[in-house]
Amino acid sequence: MTGIQGSAGTAKTTTVLATYARAARDRGFEVRALAPTATAASVLGNAIGTEHMTVARMLGTTSTIDCGEHPPKVWVVDEASMLGARDAEALLAQARAEGARLVLVGDVDQLGSVEAGRAFGQLQDHGMATFRLEEIVRQSNPETRKAVEAMLDGNAQAAFAALDAGGGRVVEQPDTQTRQAVLARDFAALYREDRARTLVLDPTRQGRQELIDAIRAALVRDGTLGEDAMVATVLESRGLTRAEAKRAASYQPGDIVAFRKSEKGRPRAGIGYRVEAVEAERGTVRLVPDKGKAHDWQPARWGSAQAEAFVEVEQEFRAGDKVQFTRNNYRAERHNGDTAEVVAIDPVGSSMVVEREDGRRDVRSGLGASGVVQGQHRRCGFGVCRDQKGQNQRGRLYRQPHRPHQRSRPARRGAGRRRR
Repeated sequence: MTGIQGSAGTAKTTTVLATYARAARDRGFEVRALAPTATAASVLGNAIGTEHMTVARMLGTTSTIDCGEHPPKVWVVDEASMLGARDAEALLAQARAEGARLVLVGDVDQLGSVEAGRAFGQLQDHGMATFRLEEIVRQSNPETRKAVEAMLDGNAQAAFAALDAGGGRVVEQPDTQTRQAVLARDFAALYREDRARTLVLDPTRQGRQELIDAIRAALVRDGTLGEDAMVATVLESRGLTRAEAKRAASYQPGDIVAFRKSEKGRPRAGIGYRVEAVEAERGTVRLVPDKGKAHDWQPARWGSAQAEAFVEVEQEFRAGDKVQFTRNNYRAERHNGDTAEVVAIDPVGSSMVVEREDGRRDVRSGLGASGVVQGQHRRCGFGVCRDQKGQNQRGRLYRQPHRPHQRSRPARRGAGRRRR
């Protein structure tokens, strides 16, 4: 087991890991790319030219180990600082059982673990051999590099001084409306490939939405996005912290709560429950599904770590929009991290055609005349996407129509007659 510790921009993935993976394959190793998130796994897999999957998916896959000849294995795990203690322990156990060599890559100062424990940092603290990448190579401008290094050290004053010295440009606008208009104009003026490398931020939810609306309007005017639009009700994460998720008072009537795991007698996983009422003093949240049994849920006692709360918002879709799925749907052969582009909109029939990166096309249909997705909150009816419209990223969960498997049955003789 080996660790690689390095800040963003130190060429961990594009140079160091790509070179290591190539050398490992030349020596007969089977190389696999892993990461806690699908996006990171996909980026790593593409960079080192190998199969990729999330750590959770690999841990959920039963491995068959035979006694015959098989090539030695190397598992490269990017964003290892995001691994919690339990997943890290399971990963180490599986690597030991399969005789795999582990290369853990990340930055303890950049991304922390979602679950309990700081496994990557603890392994370094207790003697894991770790190589440190300290030279930032992403920024070729020396002053820009100084600004980045100063921000990594938490020295904002030095960072702005480096920007003023030629490392960048700080532009101030007299009011919010002017700032948003200028940002939208400048973003729309970029070439398509430059837009993909440009990040636009706003410190507030309202400001972010106003900025996105301004950018989308500019992209419609220049033809990047189509004229026909479809509006659907989507779910946007409320972003509750772990501590907030344990408090009943953090939830509001009308919220949608979904669980990743379940137990017998508890709310079921994969179903969207609407919050009907909250009794903060009792610590109880009343959850009501579209169909089935309601639950008086006490998040402080069970399930807060497996729950995510969403709020319903209306979202516009146009041809040219890009979406990224963030939940697996193996029946539809869609995986967490897959991306697609909206290539056609039928506003009358409330449907859209999306094209995946491999060229396959899906019709996202079942939308009502108002654009609200039908069959809401059904099991197997959840489709999760991270919206990248106008290259601005927002996490979303949109509900797909529920299409249960149906078997064709012959008509029963005498069906409909009253039985004696």
